[in-house]
Amino acid sequence: MKTDKLTKLQSKYLKILEDNAFNISAACIAMNIDRKTYYNWLKNEAFAENVHNQKEEQIDYAESKLILNIKDKKEASIFFYLKTQAKHRGYIEKQEIVHGVMPSLVDLVKKYREEKKKNAVKKD
Repeated sequence: MKTDKLTKLQSKYLKILEDNAFNISAACIAMNIDRKTYYNWLKNEAFAENVHNQKEEQIDYAESKLILNIKDKKEASIFFYLKTQAKHRGYIEKQEIVHGVMPSLVDLVKKYREEKKKNAVKKD
């Protein structure tokens, strides 16, 4: 973590943010600062980069636990992984959306009856 371009308060906040499981509100309360102060600090490139890096580390940690769950054959983790990382292989939940006007059930029944009559006449 590069902290050479941060104030002492910002450096302290980053440590408290990590100690509070990256919960912004909890870290602000622990530091006795407003969330607005945190968002103003994000305008500082060095501070924003440190926050980003901390989030990436958190994601890396969560991914490592996910892989451990997969190795332990935990189905929910396996399904989640496949749905998010193997979409190109067809592991995706999708919703089919039909565009345009759908014929009513009454129209479909009428068409079915007409076709049935035509087929009956052809057989005779």
